Amino acid sequence: MASPFEKLVDSSHRYSPVQAILDLPPDALLGVSAADSGSLKTAFGIETIRDLASSPEFAAAVALMRAAQEPGFDGGPTPEWAAIFETAPLPAYQVSDRFRLEFGPVYYRGRLNGTARLLIVGQDPAPNELIAHRIFVGASGQRIQGLLHKLGTDRSYLMFNTFLYSVFGQYDSELAEISGRPPIAGFRERILDKALEDNPIEVIIAVGRAAREAVDWWDPPGAIHRENITHPGSPDSAAVSADWNLALETLGAAFEPDPEMVADLTPYGDGFAESDHEPIPKGDLPFGIPEFLGRGDHVTRDGNDVLVFEAP
Repeated sequence: MASPFEKLVDSSHRYSPVQAILDLPPDALLGVSAADSGSLKTAFGIETIRDLASSPEFAAAVALMRAAQEPGFDGGPTPEWAAIFETAPLPAYQVSDRFRLEFGPVYYRGRLNGTARLLIVGQDPAPNELIAHRIFVGASGQRIQGLLHKLGTDRSYLMFNTFLYSVFGQYDSELAEISGRPPIAGFRERILDKALEDNPIEVIIAVGRAAREAVDWWDPPGAIHRENITHPGSPDSAAVSADWNLALETLGAAFEPDPEMVADLTPYGDGFAESDHEPIPKGDLPFGIPEFLGRGDHVTRDGNDVLVFEAP
């Protein structure tokens, strides 16, 4: 009978139990030499095959290598950011029936390399974000991207949500109470604090009521311009565009466009036009995401635990 590990490990270990294989040195894998194994130990502290899966530094290096194979994709969080994301209080979400625990968590979108000048806080991930593993990717995200384009940037930003999981229903007093619970609020404010520490943030935009309250509780230090805008997913798109037109005036004065870009503060019309949607840059999305994701709305929910993905 053929071993399932026949093409994976050295012949002397092919019939060993899985847990025993995981405790072998990396050079037990086919194609990995003793010298390679030594390099892994020196560079990443990896001594066993099991360590290959648990080292955030090695995972980040692999992500960068994969992204380099197709330039323009997001290589994922740095080891320092990954270590913070690993402390997310996921059990704190499991005690409530207001979250779609089957989908998530989703952590961020944008630059984690210290170059962000604009910090955006949203509410929760929607279906497209659950597929892309990045927030603000669906129709609302493409409207946000259009706003960023008007301000003159396609990369100098970092986005986080109030919640790591998609919520059931609208943001209300119950979700407000959950948002303020120490594990959830503490983690959120930890990543927001780090965003300020690592980046020359000029503007903070809170998108919707949940984000506005989260930023108010956080109360960021310093004289950073703060702007509250209506969530682009609101059913009254005319009211949203009117609110965004007011925000454009102050945001345009507070945010400096990227060097090669020019701000276009032309007001929105009565509601959102197709031209007000901007595709999500490939550099914001992880390796292997379909080309059309972030360029339309292709994912919907069917019940609590099914996502329907429709290719164009």
